[in-house]
Amino acid sequence: TSTALAWQTAINPSPPASFQVYATPSCQSAASGSSASWSVNAIYAGFTGSINLSVAGLPAGATAGFSPALVSPGSPASTLTVAAGSAASGVYPLTISGTSASLINNTTVTFTVTGP
Repeated sequence: TSTALAWQTAINPSPPASFQVYATPSCQSAASGSSASWSVNAIYAGFTGSINLSVAGLPAGATAGFSPALVSPGSPASTLTVAAGSAASGVYPLTISGTSASLINNTTVTFTVTGP
């Protein structure tokens, strides 16, 4: 039976440890000078490390921050707040990234800046 187990393990190896990052809602809007927030969560699949969160694609004049910026299996939730500041009106795709060593996972949300 140990030979059969070794054979089954070789044929059906366990998937590598990983994680996924997702955010809700998928779209948010804010007037110039206001802000919008997303709930950001990590789903762990055998991975046990911490994940650093970052965001790319912000329009000029906007700022963003995560609270907290580092999530872990025991505390996988964060909030992303984007302040429109002086950003021009428009629709901006934002890429939220979770990074831990060589593992990277992204999700995209849409940020709409409306006039004052």
